[in-house]
Amino acid sequence: KKKKKKKQKQPVEEEQQVSQEGTTTTTTSTTTATTTTTAAVTEELTPEAKKKKIRNLTKKLRQIEDLKKKKEEGTQLDESQLEKLGREQQLKDEIAALEK
Repeated sequence: KKKKKKKQKQPVEEEQQVSQEGTTTTTTSTTTATTTTTAAVTEELTPEAKKKKIRNLTKKLRQIEDLKKKKEEGTQLDESQLEKLGREQQLKDEIAALEK
């Protein structure tokens, strides 16, 4: 079976640079990320690989819980940590799919 992939376009990023002559140059870039659907991945994994994947995802959930505690304590989180917090439900869904 082939893996099903979805392409998600990320927001367009624009960067403006002003040269020494005073002219403004605008650079626009679009990032395309490829994600594999959970169903396609879980069908291809051996039982051992599923257990390993679940352990990995559970570890990430523990890290998210630690980040939540830090945030509640008033610690300023950086962008990557905030992104990780936003993936909590996705990780839980993936674990649920693997446990079926």
